[in-house]
Amino acid sequence: MTAFYLDKRTDKRGDCPIRVSARTAGARLLTSIGYSIAPAKWDSASQQVKPSTKANTITNAKGITAETISARIAAIKAAFARLEA
Repeated sequence: MTAFYLDKRTDKRGDCPIRVSARTAGARLLTSIGYSIAPAKWDSASQQVKPSTKANTITNAKGITAETISARIAAIKAAFARLEA
């Protein structure tokens, strides 16, 4: 099982680190995925950054796009799915 969430602590730009909680083979891992995002740009229900639209590109304070962050989340999910299999 893999869950993504925002840490409660914000940096000086207002972004919160994206954290992952993963459980496999009885072991639990809690860590950051290496990216941060503003809470208003995070969808807790889907555990993803809100998607960009043609009129509005979603980025974090460092200019990293929602697509880049979402790709990292997908890669982490796939890696843990392989471990569970």
